[in-house]
Amino acid sequence: MRNVLILVFLCCFHLITSAECNPASSESITQLETNISKQSFEEGKLNTLKEFLKTNCISAKQLSEILSHFSFEEDKIEAIKAAISKISDPESIKLVLEKLEFESSRKEVKKLLDN
Repeated sequence: MRNVLILVFLCCFHLITSAECNPASSESITQLETNISKQSFEEGKLNTLKEFLKTNCISAKQLSEILSHFSFEEDKIEAIKAAISKISDPESIKLVLEKLEFESSRKEVKKLLDN
């Protein structure tokens, strides 16, 4: 009986967590990118992304496209850190890593994924 309960719990947990992290619609991402583009400073861009991520998940591809709105490597890393738990397909993180210029930055992000 105990094993059955554990199995039911795991199945339900998987369904709940999977359902919670579907990537945002393309319309939502377009609106996010518009809102980010309206920001003059990197801090405003990052805050706009963080606010969006409070209620949305994104795919690695969507995040990689959003990163193009950030000018500096440090800000791209901060954006990735903000989004890391909201990436719907972490197995595709390579798309995000390709947007980083420095190997040290890629290593930093990979370390976050290992935790």
